[in-house]
Amino acid sequence: LKYADNILKCFGNALSIVLSCLLSASLLQEFVPDMLFVLGTLLVLMATYLYSLGMPQSVQLLWYRVIGQKSKVDAPDDPAV
Repeated sequence: LKYADNILKCFGNALSIVLSCLLSASLLQEFVPDMLFVLGTLLVLMATYLYSLGMPQSVQLLWYRVIGQKSKVDAPDDPAV
C-alpha cells in the first residue's frame, strides 16, 4: 500500500504541473508551451490513463502463478460451488 501511495502522489504532482502550466498559458498568457512540454504532457496523460486501466487479467493470472498465491479469478475453494 505504501508504494501505491507513492505512485499516486507522483501522478498527482505531474498532473498538477501540467494543469497549472496550461491554465497559465490560457488565462495569463505567461507561458508559451514548446514541443518538449507538449511531449511531456502527452506522456503524463498517457501514463495516467494506462495506470487507471489496471493490470490485465491474463497478467494477473500469470503473476499469481509465479508467486504461488491464489488469485481472485481462480475457482473458489468451496466444493459446493
